Amino acid sequence: MIVGIYSGVSKPESNEPFLRPMVEEINSLRTSGLQLKDGMVNVYLRAIIADTPARAFVKGVQGHTGKHSCLKCCCVGESVAQRVVFLNANAERRTDHAFRNREYSLHQTGCTPLVDLIDFDIIQDIIVVDRLHQIDIGVTKKLLYIWFMGMLRGRKRWNREQRRIFQQRLHRQTFPDETDRKFRSLDELQFWKGSECKTFLHYAAPVVLRGLLTDVEYKHFMLYFCAVTIFSSTVYKELWNTARDMIKTFVETYAQVYDETGVPSNVHSLVHLHEEAVRFGPLDNYSTYAFERKLGDIKSGLIRSSYRCLEQAIRRILEIENFNFPRKRSQFTNPVYKKRGETVN
Repeated sequence: MIVGIYSGVSKPESNEPFLRPMVEEINSLRTSGLQLKDGMVNVYLRAIIADTPARAFVKGVQGHTGKHSCLKCCCVGESVAQRVVFLNANAERRTDHAFRNREYSLHQTGCTPLVDLIDFDIIQDIIVVDRLHQIDIGVTKKLLYIWFMGMLRGRKRWNREQRRIFQQRLHRQTFPDETDRKFRSLDELQFWKGSECKTFLHYAAPVVLRGLLTDVEYKHFMLYFCAVTIFSSTVYKELWNTARDMIKTFVETYAQVYDETGVPSNVHSLVHLHEEAVRFGPLDNYSTYAFERKLGDIKSGLIRSSYRCLEQAIRRILEIENFNFPRKRSQFTNPVYKKRGETVN
């Protein structure tokens, strides 16, 4: 359900005019409830789900390139080779109380209306480990770049024979019908979508990568594969504590296996995967996939030109919502065909 759409010629300079109306309306609904036909409904904000730049904007904190940018813990990054890396996977966790009292002076770069939300934890209720941006694109795709392109200093890229074996194994794989798209060549890796990286991780990676990576790299990758797979379903909920230890080991040993300079922010954020899974459930419960698809539908299907795009979107949405779809199966009627006044079927 679309509740609100924000439109403008550029990104807002301040989060105050952008968020204040939403905060006031949510607080009103939280205290008074929402009156529907069947009675009063309690309304509360369960979580805020956004990509990394948007999270920093709405919270008024450092962006992901800052040394104090982690939203969940007080880990301080270090500048190494013109990058900010995070070496501490056991840093003290941030708290809602300390954030509201502005105790994180180096982390908080401004104010945010979100602190005025009723029954909302400013630390725990803003998702950090988003499936699409942090895992599928942020880690899985980055690993593919490291192996295929040799992006890290001192690391060789895969040779022609290794690439051929990878492509051959990938094309021999069979995938469930629910997979979104077929794999493109590794030469088109820069164009791989998050859904391709997700399918690769869950259905192809353990088989395709065996023998192409060193034993150390493969075992290290399997920690990541197993942990993400376990956190993807409640079927494995009894193993979530084990997965927590796996992903922590993956993060702590990442620098030894791949990058001596340290751990990038996307990899560091994985240490908070367990606490978010415990609070919100499996990964797909709070990923941005559904929202990105809906945004794509709005941009491509509802807006025909750049002129008054907000008005266009609203009118198309209202047209769709006003269709009179039968709500009960008994309301459906089969068409009746007649020929010369007589019923044909």
